[in-house]
Amino acid sequence: MKVIVCENAAAVGRVAADLVAADIKAKEGKYVLGLATGSTPLPLYGELIARHRAGELCFADVTSFNLDEYYPIAPNHDQSYYY
Repeated sequence: MKVIVCENAAAVGRVAADLVAADIKAKEGKYVLGLATGSTPLPLYGELIARHRAGELCFADVTSFNLDEYYPIAPNHDQSYYY
């Protein structure tokens, strides 16, 4: 495992987007991307969106799987997205 230390969330988003974008571009054909919910990955998602809008990154062959809930967690638990 490689640990990358960054100054702030925006820098983490840029570094993570560099890694994801490089991986998408290196794969031939379909690419599967797991996307977590919550606020932690928002800098990454913002950076990926910006790169797509700038024409630097294409998601035509990317399929995403989005995490909608934690398991096993009750719907009335305060950490549940249902809650």
